[in-house]
Amino acid sequence: MELTCDGKDYTDKIRDEKIHCLVFLNIKSYGAGTNPWGSHISGMRNQAMDDGFVEVVGLFGAPTMAALQVGVTGVRVCQCKKATIITRKAVHCQVDGEPLYLCPSVLKISRRCQSLMIMKGKSARASKDYHEINNSETTSEVSLTPVKIAIHKVRYTDFHKHYGNMDKLQEIALPLTMVVTREFQALDSIRPAVEKCVKDDEDVTNLPGVVSENWVFLHSANERLYPISVDMESKLPVTEMVATGIFVLDVGIKGTPKTFRDKESEQRELYCAIETGDLEKVQSLRTGDVDDSEGYHGLSQLQYAAQQDKLEVVRYLLGEMSGEEINRASEQDGYTALHFAAEAEFYDVCKIIVEAGAELTQKNSAGQTASELTENEELRTLLTPNILAGTPV
Repeated sequence: MELTCDGKDYTDKIRDEKIHCLVFLNIKSYGAGTNPWGSHISGMRNQAMDDGFVEVVGLFGAPTMAALQVGVTGVRVCQCKKATIITRKAVHCQVDGEPLYLCPSVLKISRRCQSLMIMKGKSARASKDYHEINNSETTSEVSLTPVKIAIHKVRYTDFHKHYGNMDKLQEIALPLTMVVTREFQALDSIRPAVEKCVKDDEDVTNLPGVVSENWVFLHSANERLYPISVDMESKLPVTEMVATGIFVLDVGIKGTPKTFRDKESEQRELYCAIETGDLEKVQSLRTGDVDDSEGYHGLSQLQYAAQQDKLEVVRYLLGEMSGEEINRASEQDGYTALHFAAEAEFYDVCKIIVEAGAELTQKNSAGQTASELTENEELRTLLTPNILAGTPV
């Protein structure tokens, strides 16, 4: 992939940073309220949807995108008015939420036009800009009557199990505390009340009235509850939560018996190490309690390493695996590690997988063998049965 922004070449930067995903933002949020760009820093423009600039953010892959939900930010590449992306291979792409599989292309991004939209507020007060209300010297236009709101906590295991079922999560949430506030206040004004309930010397995940030090606010949108980053708290008015109450996600604390979140965190860390090619860290994490039976985002460790062209990691994993594991197919498309490497035309990775005993005739869900996924003649020869000595027909 090559990237040019306002005439400046950023290709070396994204390669040096080992960026695998680029996000182009013309608004301040992404993916249900996350903020990949992060807080404002000197030397950069303030994010604004009407300044004609887009923010270009680099991510390290699926694990980083998942981590955005708990406040992690990406790599700031630049801010620009025009961007050109050149892809040499087919890549996965998403435009305003719509996914597509893009053939090798030249993409040009620039501002075309803009129209202001009218938003219907949830109440008369919600239609007012609560930031202006907070900063106004005259508050007679709104009621200053205190509002009492209940705060509930959702355990991480419940959140994962019933994700998408907002009614069920509200039903099983544990009571945490009550807070007195005013509807035009922002959500960050509630944080001190939750912090008073933090108890970090034992596992309190299953206890009402207390919360672990590792918690985040949940925001309801599209009939679901989503974790939001700290940066977004100042942008959400409490008025949106008066009817349902305020919910926080309790993800547990370190040193307690392992929860689903702990195991998922270890797994994410392992796959990040695979993605960066950190063989020493991969070896260290694989000795721990990391379950690869279901993979991560549908990919086994070997499949992910092959897809990322991490030759030494692939070599190490092959030495630890049986033939059945080497030929394991992903549930989504039936790709084996060899299919992934062949499609990306990673010759050296394909060669060591074949030498480890990979089945050359195994087909994916579309009925294709690995050799049928590449147009490279040398690689296709390697993947054709009977070419390597000892390769079964």
